[in-house]
Amino acid sequence: MRSISAVLDDLEGVLEELAAADLDAVAPAARYTVLERLETAARRQIAVSHTVVAGLEQLPGWPAPHI
Repeated sequence: MRSISAVLDDLEGVLEELAAADLDAVAPAARYTVLERLETAARRQIAVSHTVVAGLEQLPGWPAPHI
């Protein structure tokens, strides 16, 4: 299994590619599919974040000190 850090590096790289993508090259009707897939990915990312927070709540010293 790959490290979380490596997976996050890949995610950040893909997000940079998406941000730089030429959406004008995508047919208008296909943009709805692009939007749908991006929204699904965003919801999945939020769910993963919630899992991380839930795991933190189980650690000694939670809540984390304010920085």
